[in-house]
Amino acid sequence: MPTKEARAAMLEKLIDSLPNDKITRYKYGRVASAFLEHVGYHELTRDNIQEYFEYLRKDKGYADGTIRWNWAIIRKLFTANKLEWPFRNREAPVIRESNRRAPALRPDLICQYIKNAKAGKISAQATAFLALSTTYGLRPQELSEVRQADFDFTSLSILVRTAKHGRERWHKLPEEIVPYVQKYDWPPVSYHWVRKAYYEIEATIGRGHLEETGFHAIRRTLITEVGRYCQQLVVHRFFRWADTSMEEHYTAANYVGFDSAEQHDVIGQDESSDSIVFEHHPFVKVWGGRV
Repeated sequence: MPTKEARAAMLEKLIDSLPNDKITRYKYGRVASAFLEHVGYHELTRDNIQEYFEYLRKDKGYADGTIRWNWAIIRKLFTANKLEWPFRNREAPVIRESNRRAPALRPDLICQYIKNAKAGKISAQATAFLALSTTYGLRPQELSEVRQADFDFTSLSILVRTAKHGRERWHKLPEEIVPYVQKYDWPPVSYHWVRKAYYEIEATIGRGHLEETGFHAIRRTLITEVGRYCQQLVVHRFFRWADTSMEEHYTAANYVGFDSAEQHDVIGQDESSDSIVFEHHPFVKVWGGRV
């Protein structure tokens, strides 16, 4: 039965086993910590581990891919602590075919959601989530982690803390969505509130819930539409998929100097990819102008 001290020691051993990379250590540590908190003082048995993944699926609403990612991190937690992992490789969570072909939303429906938000039919929170979702394709987890400090309205940029090993980087912030993200104060929220915001957005149409849809469905639409006009590398960069090139490690994200405050100007290939995407973006212009 792990004590509070024992759980802390387990977490420390996991962190020590990881590469000396702050982002990786933070993300792995967060997943492992959530698991240990959920298990509490119960034994780390096969049944308790399975119960946790059922909790992630049913109560937290995690997608198959996210559950599989959590599985890999928790298994690494066991390995780092020299504990026997009570599952075989073939027992790992699978990405169901229904999720591989999960639906995207019709672009005209998303445009209607945006128009309803601009008309004041939903809350400031739901409007802000919709603005970032339709602009950058943020996942629910990423929306829940946005904070006020992630916006730089002077240089018109935003820091996106990407989930699933993707790049954390500064994006250009289109002027069209600035009024809508400024009206919300971005406190910490859970997945539950992100999902609730989506239902609020959906309710403005008055036709009930579309099965298997959420902010992920908006992300799929945006990836599909942007991919019609932009090269694969541009799409890759804009949606912050993992990139291991040396250039990505060393290209500056911000500049500092004695004569000015820190500047979060988006530069280099990131600026280029943002500019290209925004030229062909299906939703940013919908946010501009009057209702």
